[in-house]
Amino acid sequence: PSKRVLLLRYKNRFDTLVQSLVMRGVNVTSAYPVTWTRKEWSPQEERMAKEVDVLYLHENHAVLEWRDRLGTKDVVAACHDESVARLAKSVGFKDVFYAKKCDTEGLTKCVVRAVEFSKTIEKVNAGKA
Repeated sequence: PSKRVLLLRYKNRFDTLVQSLVMRGVNVTSAYPVTWTRKEWSPQEERMAKEVDVLYLHENHAVLEWRDRLGTKDVVAACHDESVARLAKSVGFKDVFYAKKCDTEGLTKCVVRAVEFSKTIEKVNAGKA
């Protein structure tokens, strides 16, 4: 089974990224809007967010919103660029990836790398059980 990816993003800006990931067999759980004013999540949105393995973070506000809502444990961060990745690391995300190029291809590669890494963590943890 594919890992679950959540895109925290603005409006419909990343539809092509979602399509590209789905075409590669990645399960994109949902794409919640992140706004400058805090939007309350429904119980279903919060449950789904807690179940993701990889989180795509477009910008610094999304990093801070996720940290404030759910913390930084147990999720791999795939970041839009190096500056977002630096902030993610500084607030406690352990496993952080960032796109070298911020076009659809570069972002897709970044998320796929994060998903593959997440799968290796699962195998290591399963071996310890």
